[in-house]
Amino acid sequence: MSGSTTVDIGADEYDVVADDAALTALLGPADGICGSDSLLVSVEIANYGQNTLTSLTVSVDIFGSTMTATPTGLSIPFGGKDTVELGYISNFVGGTYTVVAYTQLTGDGRPGNDTLTSNIDITDAQQVTPVYPDMICAGDDITLSVTIPTQGNVMWTTGNDTLGVIAADSSLTLTNITSDTTITVSAVSYSDTTGNVRGIGTGGGNYNFFGTTGVLFSVTKSAIIDSVTLYPNAAGTTNIAIQDVATGATVWTGSASTTATGNTAEQVYLGASMQPGSYTMTASASTCGGLYREFGVTGYPFSTSGNEVSITQGSLTNYHYFFYNWVVTVGGCEREDSTFTSRHSS
Repeated sequence: MSGSTTVDIGADEYDVVADDAALTALLGPADGICGSDSLLVSVEIANYGQNTLTSLTVSVDIFGSTMTATPTGLSIPFGGKDTVELGYISNFVGGTYTVVAYTQLTGDGRPGNDTLTSNIDITDAQQVTPVYPDMICAGDDITLSVTIPTQGNVMWTTGNDTLGVIAADSSLTLTNITSDTTITVSAVSYSDTTGNVRGIGTGGGNYNFFGTTGVLFSVTKSAIIDSVTLYPNAAGTTNIAIQDVATGATVWTGSASTTATGNTAEQVYLGASMQPGSYTMTASASTCGGLYREFGVTGYPFSTSGNEVSITQGSLTNYHYFFYNWVVTVGGCEREDSTFTSRHSS
């Protein structure tokens, strides 16, 4: 115990030193986050020493640079934790990166917990990069494609005309070009579904014990949960909440009104923007006399085609609660358009 002078001789765990700062978590950038010119770098520190922690230096080696902060106003008691923000850094290039964070505290009696190494995935957000001919002859056909992004959809336009929306790994052919042609290519989002429709279990029925049951799901890339389908017992309102599994914090709440009765399907709009992480979606309250759940469910996870959003399990094994047929907007990160001109050779 902090400040204790009486030691239980049989307690092997008694190993408290006067000063001991530890690195306990890399908080940002989050694993799976989209690349950006303003990624916040932050860490969690803890005080495992008897003395109150009032000053230290924290450094993070990230993306080939070292960021350092000496926070002021610290007063962390034994066993306490705090967050240290080191500033913002730019990185648009996707990939897996090793991040090393470390503390420096004068007189630290246990240096073994001063360094934390984490691997994080950054989702590519580089500018759309087209492949096109610089010069063409009258009447030529041209084939257009992109090298970035490698997934999702891209839209080709000239002026106010849309030439086509195609998969990023496909090509677009324009025929009989007779003049200089200026084209813009943009990455675009698209809708997908999770596939957890009714009939995924061997039975089920009306259930109205709200607030403690729901579905677990994970997000690997930034996405928007546009809508879900409810099966209400009667017309009414259902309050929906999404909690972060790691922290328990509520990250989104909304209210859905339904007019259907007798466990009839009704699609309700959510518009919940989600960042990478693990979450629980629950019905925190309802006036519709219960919602339909199923049991005997197999086939988890139910996912979008690119696994951006995956429903991984119900609150109870082999059960599925309340939220069916999720419609999700996916398609990767926001990125700059590219505009180019294929010039006609006279």
